[in-house]
Amino acid sequence: MMRGEVFTCRHGGSALLLLLSVCTLISGQGIGQLSINFQSSSTSSCSAEVLADYGLPYAEKTNGFTYGWLQASTLEPVDATANGRDRGEESDDSCLFRTFVHMQYGDCCSDEPSEGLLQDIVWRIALPNGWYNVDVLCGEPTSLNSVHAITANGVAIIEPTEPTALVPQVEGSGLVLVSNEVLTLSATGGSNTLLSHVLISTSSVTQAGCVPFPSAFGGQSISELDCTQVRVPVPYEVSYGGADQGMLKDRSGMGTGFTMAFPSSKQSPAYSSENLIVTDNALVIKSTPGRMNAPHFDHTNALGVGLPLPDNDLNITAQFRFPDIESSKWERACVYFGINDQTHIRLCYISTGDGGRVFLHYVQDGERILRTYRCATLTDPERIITFRMELYSLVDEARFFYQVGADAEEVSFRNITLGAEMFSKDAAGIDFTVGTRSYAGVFVSQAFRKYGQLAFELLSFGVTQIPRENEGEGEDELEFDTWYLEGLRNPTSVRYGPDGKLYVAMVDGRIAVIELDHDAKEELSRRILQPLGDCLLLGLEFDPDSNADNVVLWVTHSDASQIGGAANSGKISKVSGPDMEVVEDVIVGLPRASANHAPNQIKFGPDGRLFIAVGGNTGGGTPNDQNSDFGFRPEQCLAAALLVADVKAEGFNGDCTPKQDPAEMDLTGVAWECEEDIDCDVEVYATGTRNPYDFEFYDGHIYMTDNGLGGKGTAPKLPDDYTFGDSCHGPILGDEIVSLDPGRRDDLLIDVVEGAYYGHPNPARRECVFFGGNPTSDQDYPIPRSPVQGGDQYNMQFGKYRRGTQPDPRFTLPMMSLGRSRSANGIIVYRSDVFCGKLRGDILTTFYSQEDQVRRVVLNEDGTEAVRDETLPYTTEATGAELELRNPLCIEQDGYGNLYIGEFFGARVRVLDPVASQCSQSLSSSNRKAQTPQGLEHSAAIGINTRVLALGGARGGIATDEAHAFDSYRNEWTSYRLPIRRFGSGAVRMGKHEVAILGGIDESGSIVDSFHVLGMEDMKLRGSDYRLPAARAHSSVVDLADEFLLVGGIDRGGEATRTVFQFNKRTGTWRQASPLTIGRYGASAIAIGKEILVCGGVSDRGEETRTCEIFDGASWRMAREMNHPRAFAGAVSVSGRAVIKGGQSGESRIYDTVEEYNLKENTWKELKPLNTARSAAAVVRAGSSTILIGGRTNEEVAQEFGEILHYM
Repeated sequence: MMRGEVFTCRHGGSALLLLLSVCTLISGQGIGQLSINFQSSSTSSCSAEVLADYGLPYAEKTNGFTYGWLQASTLEPVDATANGRDRGEESDDSCLFRTFVHMQYGDCCSDEPSEGLLQDIVWRIALPNGWYNVDVLCGEPTSLNSVHAITANGVAIIEPTEPTALVPQVEGSGLVLVSNEVLTLSATGGSNTLLSHVLISTSSVTQAGCVPFPSAFGGQSISELDCTQVRVPVPYEVSYGGADQGMLKDRSGMGTGFTMAFPSSKQSPAYSSENLIVTDNALVIKSTPGRMNAPHFDHTNALGVGLPLPDNDLNITAQFRFPDIESSKWERACVYFGINDQTHIRLCYISTGDGGRVFLHYVQDGERILRTYRCATLTDPERIITFRMELYSLVDEARFFYQVGADAEEVSFRNITLGAEMFSKDAAGIDFTVGTRSYAGVFVSQAFRKYGQLAFELLSFGVTQIPRENEGEGEDELEFDTWYLEGLRNPTSVRYGPDGKLYVAMVDGRIAVIELDHDAKEELSRRILQPLGDCLLLGLEFDPDSNADNVVLWVTHSDASQIGGAANSGKISKVSGPDMEVVEDVIVGLPRASANHAPNQIKFGPDGRLFIAVGGNTGGGTPNDQNSDFGFRPEQCLAAALLVADVKAEGFNGDCTPKQDPAEMDLTGVAWECEEDIDCDVEVYATGTRNPYDFEFYDGHIYMTDNGLGGKGTAPKLPDDYTFGDSCHGPILGDEIVSLDPGRRDDLLIDVVEGAYYGHPNPARRECVFFGGNPTSDQDYPIPRSPVQGGDQYNMQFGKYRRGTQPDPRFTLPMMSLGRSRSANGIIVYRSDVFCGKLRGDILTTFYSQEDQVRRVVLNEDGTEAVRDETLPYTTEATGAELELRNPLCIEQDGYGNLYIGEFFGARVRVLDPVASQCSQSLSSSNRKAQTPQGLEHSAAIGINTRVLALGGARGGIATDEAHAFDSYRNEWTSYRLPIRRFGSGAVRMGKHEVAILGGIDESGSIVDSFHVLGMEDMKLRGSDYRLPAARAHSSVVDLADEFLLVGGIDRGGEATRTVFQFNKRTGTWRQASPLTIGRYGASAIAIGKEILVCGGVSDRGEETRTCEIFDGASWRMAREMNHPRAFAGAVSVSGRAVIKGGQSGESRIYDTVEEYNLKENTWKELKPLNTARSAAAVVRAGSSTILIGGRTNEEVAQEFGEILHYM
């Protein structure tokens, strides 16, 4: 047989019928079906079409396949031919039943070492990556001294099972992902497991419809619909009036309103449209025999919908009309809630021979937890039965009610606390496209087929929201306008770029680049790029050297699989080019969990190094054999940590691929320790973080969120004599799992300290103690807890450890708990001064799983403690939102104070724009990072995005060469020296990186005609031959992008002029425009739309004026006068209106008044005054704020250098 040729087998459906298989050799690139029999070396081949395995070491065989045996402890090839057995006669035609290989010979026969290998062994075969159906048969008819157990690449194929005389051989099957080109069968959890036969076939998981991955259904389809249609919004109510309800169809093509059906052990999907009929008042469901008792679930049409959990508390209702039956034979109608046939709860009415009963049946992981009933005879002639379930996800509680008869009173049956996994609380095990692992629905059945089908009528079904007592608005008045960017499926990271565009990463590897118009609240353009192909894309960052002309992205990504993710597939790539077509993998080999924990967000720190948040490979620090979403993969050296890398250092080595064979790691549940496994220039900055999704640098701090355990997990086992530094490797098996399961844990907000350990263990780094251990019987490690969860404190101890267990010496307490199962993810520190700084310096973090919102955490002055936390207004309906957030995962801000929130299952980005608030604050009152300059007036000023430049100015009436820049986003000042001395000049932007200073008064007191172009970053002269057409000071400058106007001013003769000059930046030429009606200098001028408003100033009569005039591009017309005559006032445009601030009338009267002009109505109105009367200040817009710098007060030149105002 040539490599690539495979067997395809047709067999009778059961692994026990493999002897009946008819296998045909085919040629091709993929595996069809492959049958392998395990036997002794003396057994002749059972069939020419079945491969024989005699226990030879793992190696390429003459048939072209590579397979064989390995030592379980080392994964070294081993000769296990001594373990092969054949219990039958050569003439026996049941060859496939009678042969096997001992996988754990030492368990049965340690006293006969010469007859076989005493060490445990595993079997492996090389296969192309992909999904496979794996069927396994264990045991043999003559021996029962075994507990058979088989896992395939960590997936339980046969749970530990003892054979019996009636069933001496055990079979099992499962869907298995091959991601490292090998399939490995292990007997972990068993005893003396006897491997008899294996059938491997390529899975058809690419079939049409919805096959969730991760799957709670063994890879079976749950719906003919697309997966995105399975989860329903609330309210979702189906009532049948002959109208098409959409979703799954009935026999005539009418929609039933249901979106999925639980798969059956006999038929997949277990949905039969032939047994469904939508009528004028009901959905008729024709019954079939079936069971819903794990592990056998064979109902047809267990119809349901995906539930929006854990975001909501839900009310599930279903009303049936029970069929009129002459003789009751255990017919039933049921409503159910759960995640699969192994874990669910169902409420049923069952017709019995002696009346009827209402049954409540709860199974978890295949084990019966509760089975109870009440007698309830249905005497209503209408035969109406109503069920209701209330689901409270915050407390994992379900309440059950029933009503037997249309007019009967509703009966409260029972309240039950359920497993947290039923409420979809751990996103690591949820298919992104489905958005839930929680389902609710209905089914009907009959006990005996011979009585014929019965017609049950479902009259209605509904899922509605139970209102929660949500928080209202906080104590600060904060208001936002909300709009949406739709059609962005599963956003994982949102970043505002240096080019003023929004970059949105989506989980499947796509990146949207969106240009926005905040005034119109719409997007102007959108490009979709996918430079990395299909992948799990989580993090975006801009290179520090990026600019508007050259955007360079850094991206975190890993294997695209949501479950069974390829080990060590985490990468950080640098992406550039006009279409992001240039890709450079800078760091490779980072950890990736089998579930969707991976390298998360990345950010360049203030020191220029790249910081990387990496999720853990396990739920609680060490793997276990309970077949969780995390599989058997252990923590690795660079997992569950905040990492740092100097990626721009010369000779940087970013190859972090571990030396350990990933298949060995996944099989043994043990990872090599750091010193022997990793050799790259990526370092661990802080550890013990289970899944840190995002972090933020601010004022010397690194604030980080960490997701607590949402379901089941296991902490490392510690011996009684454990001391810090001891090893704690090894998975947790069997009965020990319960004793080391930490249970659900709170999400944490961390103020990261370099070198600290925050409590999630990692044996590869010898970090073994979960949280703070269990030192005493007291509450040893309490931290503040958010009121959203209830209670004042959360204790960071692990009570399942023996008393006296000390913490890791580096254990450091987080800042606070954010509550349980909130899934706190995206985080920013708000940097804008809108709302007069009320929000500045506050942490904003997204709650993804429960209480969906943006949470605001107010910090103390030094940023080390939370003063209070509350819901950010307009992020819940209770605080003003029109629509509730749907799983907000990421959050971003721009320099204008606008917020961008990525809603993962909302498939959109929500934009929150701050709404006008008339308030002001001092620049020096906001803890600025540099001393604010003092004592300047008549500086030229220009605003560029969030930056303000104050150029020159007078100090004591003398021109200075000072220049000061204030960045309102970074909250810091930078000072320069100009190559000239000026005051009373104009300033205008000249291209992307240059600014011009126009005219003014020099150090000798002369009015000049200079036109100096300076570099914006260094304030150094750029060559220019420009001059003003005439010397001017105190002119008004209006920038019109490609042109600017120099309006009025004072000439060398000391006269106010009417002249208006217009400069073309492209051609570098001047022309004279239509003159003002009134000559004026020190006037306020501003562009409003396509027109220019000029107001006040000192007129050509030598006095301050209140007059205004408007230029339409051709001529001037007079406008309504201001309320006050004023000169040297500031002017800005806010939301299409002109706002005039301060100014003076004469030498003695300086104004604190603020006036707003409405061009359309030609009206003025007074706004809230300035904190301090001020004239001759530099007044510009920066971000969403108006900033006043310097100026003169009624007393003297302003010593309080600046003020921030918010008239937005």
